[in-house]
Amino acid sequence: GDGKVVVHDSQDGSTPVDLPLELVLGKMPQKTFTDSHQDIKLQPLSLPDGLTVVDALDRVLRLLSVGSKRFLVHKVDRSV
Repeated sequence: GDGKVVVHDSQDGSTPVDLPLELVLGKMPQKTFTDSHQDIKLQPLSLPDGLTVVDALDRVLRLLSVGSKRFLVHKVDRSV
């Protein structure tokens, strides 16, 4: 909201940190993103005999690295 980083101590009512966001982050350079589109000829989905799309999706989503938000949160926490 107000472009500030504020830390308020609820025990004594003090505000030990009240800084403008620009001071904390500094002058960050503007990012420029450039994308391009390539037409890709896709092949129809081919599954092994006896395997349905629902079964395949169930197998993929059971993987911790795919179906767990906790995995993503911890991965980001370690990279900051």
